[in-house]
Amino acid sequence: MIQSPGTEKINYGILVHKILSEINSKEDIEKTISKYYFGGLFSEEEKTNLENKIQELLLIPEVSNFFSKEWTVKSERDIILPTGEIIRPDRVLIKGNKAIVIDFKTGRELPSHDKQVIQYADILSTMNYIDIEKYLVYVNEKKVRRVE
Repeated sequence: MIQSPGTEKINYGILVHKILSEINSKEDIEKTISKYYFGGLFSEEEKTNLENKIQELLLIPEVSNFFSKEWTVKSERDIILPTGEIIRPDRVLIKGNKAIVIDFKTGRELPSHDKQVIQYADILSTMNYIDIEKYLVYVNEKKVRRVE
């Protein structure tokens, strides 16, 4: 089955999100990517490219901190709002009453991305987290942006 370039980008984005959600620390990168490789989801060349891309991403100091063992990691966890709506932040790091919410993006920057991360942080503040930082990580551009 031939996929359109748009479908390939969506599938790539889903795969990157899935892999990043399963990596708690830098030591998990190779093991996690290998699991999907041996599951037949991509070629050996794509495996190498993904490993390189994620390792390069973790060379960014802020991103490296997001994968430090000092945090309790909650990845892709459902939060049910009082309205019944479900939100699912990509990654929430917790230490005491401090939380860092991170959303990974494989596409280009959009204003709606800020709103999404701010919504996640607002919900976390209702859960008694006092000190909340918000970040967007643009995987393909290797760019991290703190959201105020």
